[in-house]
Amino acid sequence: MVCKLFFNRSIISTLLAAALIAPCLAFSAAPPDPNAPPALAGEKSIAAKSTFDTNVLAPKSIKNQTPAKQTPTTISVQQVPPPLNSGETPPGATTIAPLDSKPVLKIEPETLDLGEMMVDTAKSGKVKLINISDKPVMVTKAVTSCGCTTAGAPKDPIPVGGFAEVEITLKPGPKPGVPLSKRVTFQIDGHTPMMVTVQGTVPAFITMTPDMLEAPAEGQTSEGQIVFKSLDGMPFKITSAVPPIVPDLSPDAKAEHSVHVDWKAWDETGRTIKLTFSTDHPKVPSLSALIRRPPTAGTAGQPQAPGANPTDRSASALVTAARAGDVEKVKKELEAKIDVNAPESAGGRSALHWAAKENKVEVIPILLAAKADVNNRDRAGKTPLCVASENRDPKGVESMKLLIDAKSDVNSLDRLGGTPLLWAAGLGTPEAVGLLIASGSKVDIQDKNGLTPLLWAAGTGDPRSVQILIDNKANLDVADNLTGDTAVMRAARNGKYESLVILIKAGSKLDVKNRQGMTPWLVASMSGTVEKMKALKESNVDIQARDNRGWNAMDYAKNRADQNRADVIKYLETDLSMKPAGSLPSPLAPTTPTAPPMTPPTAAPSATP
Repeated sequence: MVCKLFFNRSIISTLLAAALIAPCLAFSAAPPDPNAPPALAGEKSIAAKSTFDTNVLAPKSIKNQTPAKQTPTTISVQQVPPPLNSGETPPGATTIAPLDSKPVLKIEPETLDLGEMMVDTAKSGKVKLINISDKPVMVTKAVTSCGCTTAGAPKDPIPVGGFAEVEITLKPGPKPGVPLSKRVTFQIDGHTPMMVTVQGTVPAFITMTPDMLEAPAEGQTSEGQIVFKSLDGMPFKITSAVPPIVPDLSPDAKAEHSVHVDWKAWDETGRTIKLTFSTDHPKVPSLSALIRRPPTAGTAGQPQAPGANPTDRSASALVTAARAGDVEKVKKELEAKIDVNAPESAGGRSALHWAAKENKVEVIPILLAAKADVNNRDRAGKTPLCVASENRDPKGVESMKLLIDAKSDVNSLDRLGGTPLLWAAGLGTPEAVGLLIASGSKVDIQDKNGLTPLLWAAGTGDPRSVQILIDNKANLDVADNLTGDTAVMRAARNGKYESLVILIKAGSKLDVKNRQGMTPWLVASMSGTVEKMKALKESNVDIQARDNRGWNAMDYAKNRADQNRADVIKYLETDLSMKPAGSLPSPLAPTTPTAPPMTPPTAAPSATP
């Protein structure tokens, strides 16, 4: 009897264990949740293998063994078990149907090879999405692996036995000699995604050595030499350098060029990190070198003698308390008689800098009463007022008012020649712009790049800031020192649509050209939206304008690789019946901007960083 009872209990225990384990087994057998996060590095997902189309990704050696007549491959996966709790879904809960892993599309070609390409020049090709299932297929989205690739998705379902053509555009970067391989993933309603590889090559017809320059530190010198060599033996000219910091460009066509960077000119034009050369070689329209800026005095990596670091424990605590707006902690730290202007180690900012940046209006008067320097500078040469002017919060003007009342210099220059108004126009609020102008800020100040507050506002700022600056007689047609862009060009390129309209209505010149011979219309076709192009066209711009190499708006539109590319091309083709004017790129010969840059106002010696 005891044995029988023990045997029955064993059976019951076994059945209970099986019931408890069943949900775990069911969970492990289920296909992956399409909304689940990707596996971490090193993890393997067996179920994930079923999401790829073997016809697309199989090596050629395997594909060649496939019989000529082939039916779509069915990838088997374990079925999702029934829910443990049957019945209706409780209120608030959701259910996600598993994706069908059976291939429903065939992509031709399996790899889109765009062949030989050129730097910074887009090239397009087409693939066919063929429906090999017994039902219409809806492609919901095309996702590219990087921003240099664009692809669309069919708007309508693909019928049984039918196909849809999708154009894919790939735009190489500025570096030649690099093989390109990108992916486009087509998301399909109810089915696992499918991928196609897009590839191309960018041969190096000209080498540039080095392609990374080290700028000399203050007090040091550097030759700044760059050597160009033609690998195919074809003589070529270097027609321009942007920014114009290379004085020894030869007008002659040669198979090898040696040029030098003028580091003084580099410093005066804003210490850019990119130097672009244009050539007349038919397959190398441009080459770009990067410039690494030297560390400034006191930055990390420069050893200091023990005890020489001005940021001691007490100063760090004061900075932290001011940044957090902890009034009692600030008072306590100041009672220790520490240096109220001692900077932090990272950016060289004082407690007043951080209180101004974070708009801690209850802390600022305490620091000022402790003799905090209202014109103290961080490592970028910015004062607390300059830092406060970059605040996107309209309430940031409260801190600015306190600093201005404490005699902060509203026209102080940082290391780039920028002022509080310049940064407020590009990064801050209209309220900050208005306050600074009312307090005596110079409206047409230019930094080392030739940028004015209006140029900054037009490109990255608030349209209301644009209007305030125009109302205060800002120069509409001043151009920067780098590309020769005016405010209306910067608005057409990447500014707000409203800013562009304001500048047009204010009377900005629309026939002006930058160093590449581009008008605002061409700039919009290269980087803007259809809405911006329509605004310019309604203002009677020359829609047939061409740049220095003969490109028109359609050439620029087809050379795009962004989400607005298709819409801009459609607008030019359908509404304006425009066709490309050029074929292969030719060199960009620089011209003097038709709107010459203003001479920056002379700053007081005491304000020069």
